This record gives sequence, structure tokens and C-alpha cells, in this order.
Amino acid sequence: FEDIGRSYADNVTYILDKNIPVLIYSGQDDLVIPTTGSREWVKHSSWSQILKFEAAPSHSIQDETGYVVGTRQSYFPLSFAMVYKAGHMVPQFQPNAAKIMLDMFINGTIYS
Repeated sequence: FEDIGRSYADNVTYILDKNIPVLIYSGQDDLVIPTTGSREWVKHSSWSQILKFEAAPSHSIQDETGYVVGTRQSYFPLSFAMVYKAGHMVPQFQPNAAKIMLDMFINGTIYS
């Protein structure tokens, strides 16, 4: 449990500055790490392109029927997604939405 309470912000910044894609996601109903806290953590990142990320528009994440299951904001290589009706364990609460989000990240469509 040595990683509990340890910040990995510098590691994430380093990865982003190397243009390696990063997905940060949160469940809308997460009581352990609330979405607002995750958003603030991203907003206060020391990543060199954070202002461009913050200026990027948000888009919906939709399932195969067109139902909106969350939102996403991206500026390569960073993406932030919020999954609706999900708690701390997004894949447990919303497995289909989690798969859609990860598929978008893996195939790069999360940036379009």
C-alpha cells in the first residue's frame, strides 16, 4: 500500500509531454474520487498543453442506439471522460459504457 496518498501527477505530465495517449475517466456518481476532484486535478496539471485541453469542446459518448452514456473532452494526447450512472468502479456499474469509452480511446476516435 505504498502508493496510497502518493501523487503521480509528474508521471502523467511526463507521459503527456512525450505525446503518449492518456485517458482519465470518472464515474459521475463516484463518491470515492468525485468527478469534480478529478477535473480539478487535470485542470491544475503542469502539462504544457493544458490550456488547449481546457479550451477543447466536450462531446457526448453514445452507445450503439444513440443513448448518451457519458461525456468526453480531448486534446491529443489527453482525454477525460465522465460516465453517467457509474460509481468508482466504472466497468462494474456501466460495463457497456466503459467498453465504448475504451474502444474509442484505443482506436483513437475519442479525439474526433
